[in-house]
Amino acid sequence: TVHVARGFAHMAPSSSKVHAPASEQPLFGLSSEARLAGCVAGIYVFFITAGMLQEQIAAEEFGENDERFKYTAFLLLVQSVINFTCAWLVLQLGRFPKDTTPFSKYGLVSLSSIAAHFCSSKAIMYVDYPTQVLAKSCKSIPVMLMGLVAFKKRYSPSKYAVVIIITLGIALFMLNPPAAHPHSLSEKHPPTKSAPLVKPEVSLIGLGLLVLSLSLDSITGPFQEELVRTTNPSSTHLMFYSTIWQAAIMAVVVLATGEMGPALNFLTRFPAIIPQILMFSLFSACGQVFIYYTVHQFGSLLCTIVTTSRKFFTILASVVWFDHSLSPIHWVSIALVFVGLSADIVMAKQAAFGALWARLTGKSAKTKQK
Repeated sequence: TVHVARGFAHMAPSSSKVHAPASEQPLFGLSSEARLAGCVAGIYVFFITAGMLQEQIAAEEFGENDERFKYTAFLLLVQSVINFTCAWLVLQLGRFPKDTTPFSKYGLVSLSSIAAHFCSSKAIMYVDYPTQVLAKSCKSIPVMLMGLVAFKKRYSPSKYAVVIIITLGIALFMLNPPAAHPHSLSEKHPPTKSAPLVKPEVSLIGLGLLVLSLSLDSITGPFQEELVRTTNPSSTHLMFYSTIWQAAIMAVVVLATGEMGPALNFLTRFPAIIPQILMFSLFSACGQVFIYYTVHQFGSLLCTIVTTSRKFFTILASVVWFDHSLSPIHWVSIALVFVGLSADIVMAKQAAFGALWARLTGKSAKTKQK
C-alpha cells in the first residue's frame, strides 16, 4: 500500500513520541485504552484483508491467454486517489487546526515513499506474498548500511547481532522460495487459475525490487522525521497532502509510460477484477487512517510493535488462504526474522526509557544544585 505512515512508524526515533494537536486527541470521548484497542484492531483487519486482496490481484489469470493484471502504476494511482478521498472525508467530519506545513515539503516524503511502494508492489509479480512481507519487515538492514556508509555511525554489538539474525532468516527463506499449490486459487476462487511456480531467475528480479524498496524506505525516514519535528502536522493532514502528491506522481508515471490505455482495456475485458481493486484500495486507505492516528496518538514505537506483529499474521493468513507450501526450514526462517525484529523493538524500548531517565535525572541534579 501507499504508505508514508508505515515508513515513519519504523523510522522515527523510538525515544520520542509524536503528539497530535490537542483538537485531534479526543475521539468520541473514548479512553486511551479503548482508542488503542481500536487502532490495533483496525490495523490488523484492514491490512491483513488488503494483503490477501493484493495477492489475489497479482496471482489471478484471466481469459484464454492467462493474462494477469500487471499495471502496477495504475493500481497505485487508484489507491492514492482513494487514500486521498478517505483523508478528505476525515477532515470534513472532524475538527482540525489549520496545517501550517508548506505543501512543497510533502513532496520529497511522497516521492520516496511512492517509489518504495511501487518497487514492493511490482515485486509481487516475481515472488510470492509471504516472501514480500518478510523482506519488507527488514528495514533495519538498509538503515544500518546507510548509517555505516553515509553517516559513519557506530552501532552496538547487540544491534549487529539482530541484523545478522534477520539476514540469516531472510537468506534461509529465499534459498527455497515457497510455491502455491497448482490449483490453490482456482479451488477457492473459481474460475480463476493460480500463478505458475516462481522460477529462480524471476525470484532474483523480485528480490532486487525488494532491496530497492527497502533502500528507498531508509531514505524516506529522515524526511518524515524532519517534517513532523518541524511542523507537526495532524495525522490526517499528513495523509491528505501526502496522497495528493502521490496521486499526482503516479498520474504522471501512468501517462508517461502509456499504462493508462492498456489498464483500462484490461478492466473492460475482465471487469471481475474491478471490485477486487476497489476493495484493496479502500481497505488499504482505512488501514492508513489507523496507522497515522496510532503514530500521532501513541508514538512510533508502539505503532512499530503493532505493524510488526501484524505482518506475521499476514503471512499466516496468506499461507492458509492461498495454500502456500512452507517447509519446516521456512517456518524456522520466519521465526528467526521475527525474533530479530522483536529483539530490535525491545532494545529500542530500553533505549527510549534510558533517554527519558537520563533527562529526568539530569533535571533532578540541576534542581539539587540550585
